[in-house]
Amino acid sequence: MNHREIGNQQFKQSKLNDAIISYSKAIEQDPNDYLSHCNRSLVYYQLKQYQHSLDDSNDSLLINQHFYKAYYRKAVALRALNRIEEALSFCQSFKDTIIPIIIKENNRNIKTDYQWVEKEIQELLISKRYTKDNLGQNLNDLIKVEYIDKVHGKGVFLKQPSNSFQYTETPLVSHINYNYLNNNNIKYCHHCIKVLLISRDCYPNEMKNIYNDLNFNCCEILSCGNCKVNYCSNECKSLSWDQYHRLLCGEFENDLQLYYNICMESKQTFPLVILRIYSNIINDYFYKKKSIDDALLPFTIFTSNDYLDQETDTDIKLFEILKNIFSSTLKDHPNIFLKLFNIKFYLNLKSILSFNASTMDPLNKFQEMIDYKVSQLPQNQDDIIVGGEKINIYNLGGYMEKFVHLDPSTIKGVALYTITNSLNHSCDPNCMQLFSKNDYTVTLKSNQPITSTKQELTISYINEDNDTFTRKKLLKQKYLFDCQYTISQIANPIQSMMKSSIKSGSLSGLSGANELSRRGCCGRRKDIDIDIDIDIDIDIDNNRRRNWC
Repeated sequence: MNHREIGNQQFKQSKLNDAIISYSKAIEQDPNDYLSHCNRSLVYYQLKQYQHSLDDSNDSLLINQHFYKAYYRKAVALRALNRIEEALSFCQSFKDTIIPIIIKENNRNIKTDYQWVEKEIQELLISKRYTKDNLGQNLNDLIKVEYIDKVHGKGVFLKQPSNSFQYTETPLVSHINYNYLNNNNIKYCHHCIKVLLISRDCYPNEMKNIYNDLNFNCCEILSCGNCKVNYCSNECKSLSWDQYHRLLCGEFENDLQLYYNICMESKQTFPLVILRIYSNIINDYFYKKKSIDDALLPFTIFTSNDYLDQETDTDIKLFEILKNIFSSTLKDHPNIFLKLFNIKFYLNLKSILSFNASTMDPLNKFQEMIDYKVSQLPQNQDDIIVGGEKINIYNLGGYMEKFVHLDPSTIKGVALYTITNSLNHSCDPNCMQLFSKNDYTVTLKSNQPITSTKQELTISYINEDNDTFTRKKLLKQKYLFDCQYTISQIANPIQSMMKSSIKSGSLSGLSGANELSRRGCCGRRKDIDIDIDIDIDIDIDNNRRRNWC
């Protein structure tokens, strides 16, 4: 038995340091032994000596530039060293250039040997997108996003087990629904959709006596200065300008009004969000000097569905207006313009939103007022005063039911959230999505203990009050997968939270958990078993089968 074979046996017995010695002896005997270099790279990786692992993978490739397993060893070593850009470029080059050459020289299709490339590219893209700088320190300390497989894409996990957790997230991009565009009775923040002011005359007679209570937190209404939009704060005004508004303000008023009119006529909100996505991408490229790939990544990281990419006459009309709006900004960047402004890319954004985006359903003024009064109530008191009437907090459910749907300040929209919209579906979810403020922020809250860092966070994409038949039908129609769950109805977690929420903080979000619209699969996770080394049988990703439903 030669030194490499001895090293292989030692590796299988987890004698890693002994394996290093044996592989080193094999290399001393034959410096061109690329298998021993690659095997030692694997052992160094197991020992978390990532630079040594990278060095050995490079040595293996210098000897045999077509040894595909050394490419994998180099890719994972680069990622472990946090050289994400370099690793991504390396994997993409291997996929586009080296694989075709190896296949041609071997005169057979051996693409199954390269399944790891797509997986590694997706994981690198996720690592690049979901960084501390993008998520913020608090969220980065709490959660992690990992690639699962081609079917489920990415999933969200906690970094530490928790009996109870929640986080609040602002969207990557959002817009109010089309039917609020020409509503002059409501003043709302152009950025966070917070309702700022609504005329007393708009309220039904039953609510006029509580109008003053509804305006308990009125704020100064700020205007853009160049156009007609309003903001609730200088922060929202600045965020809007920095993300998308600077490219849409002023000179394109006629084009924008035509665009809005078509959205209202066709009753579509997605094109309004797409308008801001385009503006965000071009703004990042043109003003923030990002590469076009980096500007695209926050949006293209989401799964799309080709089934939804069906072109309509309305799509064509809206797309042509978009081209007209942004053509002057990109007139000196023809390649970027061609990359962004083709109908296929527009339809892909539409598909991403169809498969991923959430319906924003923030608190209206009535819900916000009740929430505030309860949160300010001393622990030894059980009554709040609304419109001069004393209401016991344990009777709030019936009282709210009388008025909540009459409030004309109810406003909705569509948003794409970086983390929340990365959650997969389950018919027995361990988390719930709540809109607990009068703005675009969403809160994700666990409804059971998360006991392991390998336990994926899941939500239900479909209203949990629906019966089994309706749930399965909606899941099939909207997300193209078959639900195997057999329980006729899941208990509404809102109801179970109501009593504990009433005196221990506030009623935030208890007006209803909203359906989270995004992609997912209710079926089984696929296994991905890949042999890494000729001499050492290791699995890249030995996923167990698990039924989400």
